Amino acid sequence: MPVFVKSIKETGALVSSRESRQVASGYVTLDPGSEVGEHQTGTGEELIVLLDGTAEVSVDGRGHIVSSPSVVLVPAHTRHNVKNQGTTPLRYVYVYVTAMAPREGTGIRAASGSSAVA
Repeated sequence: MPVFVKSIKETGALVSSRESRQVASGYVTLDPGSEVGEHQTGTGEELIVLLDGTAEVSVDGRGHIVSSPSVVLVPAHTRHNVKNQGTTPLRYVYVYVTAMAPREGTGIRAASGSSAVA
């Protein structure tokens, strides 16, 4: 499979199902006071990487004030929202795992139900 490279120039998808079967990601810019809107992760986890600004990240209704540079890991099957709490634009990248890979040596199983290599 060839290496995929994309410059982050504007808000929108970075990696989609056209490029990867296991990861989706995007770049988001929110003006002060703006929010993404509550939504729920599916069967995969979501990693939010704050690049610039201060956000209120609500996870299952509990708000957390997070300043950049920081990361927030949102568990699978979890309601969440991101709101710009600062006075400057909030910039972040999200990475959503669409298919879990086995974690060697942990006994954690892959999303397909196959056993991880111990």
